[in-house]
Amino acid sequence: MMEDIGKDKHVHDLVSKAQMITSFIYGYNRILHMMRECTDGHAIIRPGPTRFTSQFIALESLHKFRHELGTLMHSSEYLAHVATLREESRDVVYEVSCLISDHRFWDRISYYLKLIEPLVQVLRMVDGEDKNDMGYLYEAMDKVKERLREKHPMTFQKWWRIIDTRWESTLHYDLHTAVVGYVIQLDYKTGQRNPLARIAIRILSQTTSSSQCERNWSTFSLIHTKVRNKLSATRLEKLVYCHYNM
Repeated sequence: MMEDIGKDKHVHDLVSKAQMITSFIYGYNRILHMMRECTDGHAIIRPGPTRFTSQFIALESLHKFRHELGTLMHSSEYLAHVATLREESRDVVYEVSCLISDHRFWDRISYYLKLIEPLVQVLRMVDGEDKNDMGYLYEAMDKVKERLREKHPMTFQKWWRIIDTRWESTLHYDLHTAVVGYVIQLDYKTGQRNPLARIAIRILSQTTSSSQCERNWSTFSLIHTKVRNKLSATRLEKLVYCHYNM
């Protein structure tokens, strides 16, 4: 989902410009040292080439130190240093200076940070130590969509399409949807739950993760406590199933 948002041309353009700024700063030891002096030793996170979540964190870091970067670009020490750079580097110096001085650039970053922040919060929630159930995830995603509609009334449909496409393909299951509807209908009609409702709650209580299955090995690691513990694939699958449904 975050990756799909990162493919948006406007977001991609922002990330590319942020990469240019950080690559320039980290490309010169002297400028990097001056930057750290301005930020009291804090480093600006560099946008990575993959996984838009890390790129979001990098944009957040860059935006946090925007005033310090402005101070750096106007310092006499910085201006004296860039004057000694080769001619071919002068164009990059000029572009970086223009970006850091451009309020529209920072406003756009601020806009997309506010746009993406609710999604990042959900991802952190489901990928943390304490796993939340599917019912909670459904509710959290509904709140994210409503927040997008309230905060971005002119563009929310564009982001809804991205969320819905990814949701339908990887996170949404007919079983969960049917169970949610059943529990709501049962509560509304009877005000109490029968044995079938307990089964429905068990289904909705399956834990969630923002990672794909092949990257979520915590249960396998718990069972395979030693390298020499060589279980057959069938037995391992049964053990994991039992552990997951305890």
